[in-house]
Amino acid sequence: MAKMMLDPGDVVITEDPTFPAGFDAARFMAETMLPRARLAYVPGESFFPVAGHANHARISYSTQDEATIVHGMTLLGGLLTEALG
Repeated sequence: MAKMMLDPGDVVITEDPTFPAGFDAARFMAETMLPRARLAYVPGESFFPVAGHANHARISYSTQDEATIVHGMTLLGGLLTEALG
């Protein structure tokens, strides 16, 4: 099965959304993504119950059309760029 890879501008979507060490994906979603972009993802830490990995996220876009995916990833990329500098 082919994996979808999009490149909407400066945003590159990979198979493993891993943010820099020390980044709290759950906090970023709650404090930035939800209020500013009305987008959500599953914080990846819940997939690592023993080791924890607060800098991971699971993104599901299987029910969305390509334009909606590009729009959402562009918003995510912009807010991440702003937050990470």
